[in-house]
Amino acid sequence: KGRLTIDYYDDAGERKRIKNQRVYSGTLVEVDGEAELVWEVDDAKEGMIVLTPGYEEGGLLLLVGGGLVLFCAGLLIGSGGL
Repeated sequence: KGRLTIDYYDDAGERKRIKNQRVYSGTLVEVDGEAELVWEVDDAKEGMIVLTPGYEEGGLLLLVGGGLVLFCAGLLIGSGGL
């Protein structure tokens, strides 16, 4: 557990800050656009693991995307849309 500070720009282009928000195990933080995130852990010995989505595994991404396309095509065919 720890705290999170977020610096970002709002729709009007003004710089905003959300300061010292508590984060716990399992907290989901979604960022849409440019932002700076500062993480502070409560216990340096415990640390904090931050998981971010990555596209380093391009083959896996392609497999999931292909499966989604096949699924959507099956739905269209099954409903008589094609």
